[in-house]
Amino acid sequence: MLESLIPLNINNRNSRFLLFSACGMVLFICMGAFKIIEFGTINIRVYQVFIALGLIGILNSPKYKSIVIKKNNINRVFNNALSFLSICFLSIIVADYPMVTLKQALLLFIYFLVFYVGYRAFNTSNNLKVYFITLIIGSLIAYTYGYLQTIFPNIFNIYLEHRNMGDLDAEINFSSLFYRPSSFFSEGNEFGQFISFSSGMFIACSVYSAQRWIKILSRISLIYMLPILMINNSRGTIIAIVGMVVVMFKISYKFKIGYAEISRYIFFSVVMLSVSILLLVFIVLPNVPTFADGSVIEWMTGRISGSIGSDDSTFYGRLIVMWDGIVAFVTHPILGVGYGNIFTVIDQFGYAQFTGQNMGGISGLVDTGNATSTNFFIDIAAETGIFGLIFFISLLVQIARISYRNIASNLYSLDFPFVMGSHLAFWGMLINSLSYSAVGLAIFWLNAGVILGMSTLLKDSNQFS
Repeated sequence: MLESLIPLNINNRNSRFLLFSACGMVLFICMGAFKIIEFGTINIRVYQVFIALGLIGILNSPKYKSIVIKKNNINRVFNNALSFLSICFLSIIVADYPMVTLKQALLLFIYFLVFYVGYRAFNTSNNLKVYFITLIIGSLIAYTYGYLQTIFPNIFNIYLEHRNMGDLDAEINFSSLFYRPSSFFSEGNEFGQFISFSSGMFIACSVYSAQRWIKILSRISLIYMLPILMINNSRGTIIAIVGMVVVMFKISYKFKIGYAEISRYIFFSVVMLSVSILLLVFIVLPNVPTFADGSVIEWMTGRISGSIGSDDSTFYGRLIVMWDGIVAFVTHPILGVGYGNIFTVIDQFGYAQFTGQNMGGISGLVDTGNATSTNFFIDIAAETGIFGLIFFISLLVQIARISYRNIASNLYSLDFPFVMGSHLAFWGMLINSLSYSAVGLAIFWLNAGVILGMSTLLKDSNQFS
């Protein structure tokens, strides 16, 4: 079946092994809570095993040359990434909890390996199609688990033990009405970031793909995703998706790609949204158990309106902890308070209570919960100081420039939907990160690696006829 859709003309055994390993990495990043070993707050997850396999494949695969983009631009990306990582490790010397900094910096190093494996594996037209199929499978599994969590919260909470906010009761208390799904992720907002990541690819492919099977799969995935997005009700994710659509049409207008068919795109969008709302109202919501009197729909709409008009909204709580992060940056401008130590300067949802708990018997390795200023620029500034912030912003600028050049270089290529999809996912996660940090999420670095890999695409084998 796969061979009929994708002619896998990979003759090199090591290249096939690298692709297999990278696809396993992608699949289990979509199911991030799957772990092999747990030692306190330290977990060995399945996707990390596939990273190791991918590195083995890279070490044994033939080198290749960059075609579309000059190699010095790729080197700048890796130099900025390594410089940022070095600052994160260096911040150990100023951290109140250096073991936490060491653990988080090592985890960031693992994410950079995700970045590198994605760059080396997904750099051909056929490999991008395999990536797309893997992302479809992983996303549908993650969405489905989110539905099951919402409808059967007392059964499908197998992976909640790695969370630090009271597990099931916390999410029920969050809405005071029903269980807000987090799928395989640490909490609902992280699931929202995953939705931003996956929907960027599906939106682009549903609009631009010239291959019918890709367009159909993308539209089915979007229809299936929208109800769980509404139930998850992450406001940052909703804003991010709107932002991705705006970016998409702005690029379409600039390059005159599909812009003439905008009315048809709007029609299909209305149809998909209508089908999703019908699924939500008549199939999903009637089966969502509630734990108090009230309407789930009223809660969802009230949560959005409460962002503007309610003094007790989490929106204002986010502003408070953002200010705490800014103050920490101003008072610790050189190396910050230590990477991963933001919890020492904010008091978000009672996270201060975790600062004295040693985990796994390791002195100084404490459970920080999901402590964050909720804005990843503020997190980076507060935790790594001005140097970390400069290197990180430089990294983002380089990735954004490469992504934009990828679009300009593949306007009439069959790979254009994938290129646009990764570009939209990049901006969607950045927008969402203004209210929930993405720097500590594997999906962010995976997408960045895919963008970098796309810069090496061969342009002479996949043009429209």
